[in-house]
Amino acid sequence: MERFDVIGLGAGSAGAAVARRLAEAERSVALVEAARVGGECPFVACMPGKALLRSAQVRHLVGRGRELGATSGEPMADGDDGTAFALGVARRDEIVHHRDDSAKAKGLEDLGVRILRGRGRVVRPGAVIVDGVEYGYIDLLVGTGSSPVRPPIEGLDTVPPGPATRPLPRRSYHDRWPFSAVARWAVSWLRSTPASGRR
Repeated sequence: MERFDVIGLGAGSAGAAVARRLAEAERSVALVEAARVGGECPFVACMPGKALLRSAQVRHLVGRGRELGATSGEPMADGDDGTAFALGVARRDEIVHHRDDSAKAKGLEDLGVRILRGRGRVVRPGAVIVDGVEYGYIDLLVGTGSSPVRPPIEGLDTVPPGPATRPLPRRSYHDRWPFSAVARWAVSWLRSTPASGRR
């Protein structure tokens, strides 16, 4: 059985940060991750939401260019919200590396951290099993994240799940998602409530 000083269950923000420090201190470390190294924030939550918010904010400011004394004419004469939305989504996808965690994984691997892809389960003190293979550890780090608890609020069961379990919007555009509504949509999406419309 392969053994490590530390095995971490979960390679999200916390697990990856601790593994990095341990590896720099020359401890042998393995991280078990079933999804993405780096967690939800860089790929499906914080970063993509903020990227869309920024695009919407800039578009809104550009639209007010004349009012704010920045332009002498109407800066967005094209009126093509669909193209703007697609460009905002493309920018978001670049920022989140198209949800590809290989660069984050490589950064840890370059420090000597072993990435074990799959789900881990503690089978006894000092042993974890990942996809049928057993690994030994001296210390165990549990950084598996959390699951939301829905309080008993009437109507809450009709609200769709949050961003980690819902797909990011695609580049395709339709009337439900005018680009001018992206800021409201992004905030609502981050709060797990649907929104549409135009301001």
